[in-house]
Amino acid sequence: MLENLIESEPGKVLGWVEFRDGLELQVEFIGRRRFAEIQTKCTRTLWRRHQQVQELDETLLRDEFAKIIHDWRGLGRHNVRKFVMIRDDVEIPETIPFSKEGLLYIMDQASGFDAFIVQTVTDVEAINRSRLDDEKKTSGTISTVS
Repeated sequence: MLENLIESEPGKVLGWVEFRDGLELQVEFIGRRRFAEIQTKCTRTLWRRHQQVQELDETLLRDEFAKIIHDWRGLGRHNVRKFVMIRDDVEIPETIPFSKEGLLYIMDQASGFDAFIVQTVTDVEAINRSRLDDEKKTSGTISTVS
């Protein structure tokens, strides 16, 4: 019975999750299998003192995780300084639109962001809760990307 209910290949199932201080991210659920594939892809084998060592390429991992973050909301004048260093001589807009470049800055500078993403993109409960909440709000279908 359960096997008939399970989405064996969930595809690109999206959900909104709050990072902190009002910043919400639209993330793609990747599941444990795809997470392991990403980790393997981002792991290099090096030789140190005649010993083989596995090392995670953090830049490549960041770039892979950036692919599964599709949007944000709630980033702007009221909270952007909590996530990245902002020049003093610029006026901060009320809301800051999503961009992959901006996302990479946040991923590099915001404390705890990388750990949050690792935990969230494999959290079935958080993604399903978000999808159900959005479905209730819109009375439409569950969000997916084709």
